[in-house]
Amino acid sequence: MKTFFETEITYNRIKFYFSDRPAFLEREMHPYHEILYVLSGGAEVFLAGGSKCVQEKTLFIIPEETYHFFKIGDEERFLRLKISIPTDMDEPVFARTLEKLRILEVQGEGVRYALEALCRALREDGQDKGFHAYAALLMLISALEMEETEGMPRFTETSQGVQSLMEYIGDHLSADLTVNRLANRFHTSPSSLTHNFKKECGISLHKFILQKRLLHARKHILDGGRPTKIYALCGFQDYSSFYKAYTKFWGISPSEEK
Repeated sequence: MKTFFETEITYNRIKFYFSDRPAFLEREMHPYHEILYVLSGGAEVFLAGGSKCVQEKTLFIIPEETYHFFKIGDEERFLRLKISIPTDMDEPVFARTLEKLRILEVQGEGVRYALEALCRALREDGQDKGFHAYAALLMLISALEMEETEGMPRFTETSQGVQSLMEYIGDHLSADLTVNRLANRFHTSPSSLTHNFKKECGISLHKFILQKRLLHARKHILDGGRPTKIYALCGFQDYSSFYKAYTKFWGISPSEEK
């Protein structure tokens, strides 16, 4: 019987997660920046624009609202370090370092040292675990800012049609985005549209649209918008369906979020 380890702590509003359990990344888009380091195990990553098999010791910098999905190939251990960072951190260096998608299959000495320190901190016991992890994260951010990133790894790119569809959805979240209307807009059949999108992106078209709308809605609420007024701006037909979807996805009602 396999045994797994898992540790999750929050320090200064930053969530650190370190585990080798197979279950991984239920949400494909989120309202915070993410640092992900894959230490071992096989997976395929889908990012907006393409897909790629993940190599061990690969570091991902994933800005907020960037579509991504990791598909685990088997039941083997998948050891990874994941750090979730709010977008409104006071330190400007966080924004400068995390606002752009980066994939580092090879890291410089400073980045590797900071990653090793992070993993050690999250394996240790004691009340200072969060402080040590945060100190190592600051080291990592500093090293990343100085790291020169070479060309992005080559991805198996999504077709131009799917890329155009994703861009269209992002620009028209309040519009009628039913499959039939989208298929007519892109001159294809509904079945081909949904099949190709799921095949290339690893997520259903319906789920992609829903998550984009819920992220958009949360931004409006946090900016001071009234939930009973903004649901239509995000493409929902009525407040009841918006309320149910929002509460299920975020684990909190729109009014509680406000």
